[in-house]
Amino acid sequence: YIDNPLLIGGKKFDLRLYVLITSFRPLKAYLFKLGFCRFCTVKYDTSIQELDNMYVHLTNVSVQKHG
Repeated sequence: YIDNPLLIGGKKFDLRLYVLITSFRPLKAYLFKLGFCRFCTVKYDTSIQELDNMYVHLTNVSVQKHG
């Protein structure tokens, strides 16, 4: 685990962005204007008792809808 991860409101998150790269030299990339962000439902905690708590560590929508 990262010692001091970037959190929002004390919770882990991830970003999904869509990028199309059409050239490397010169670099030419296009960023689609829509993306999304997913959050954990429980604040980040690295204590031993929270290591198995998937709601602290996973941002997966299928997991979080039950959290």
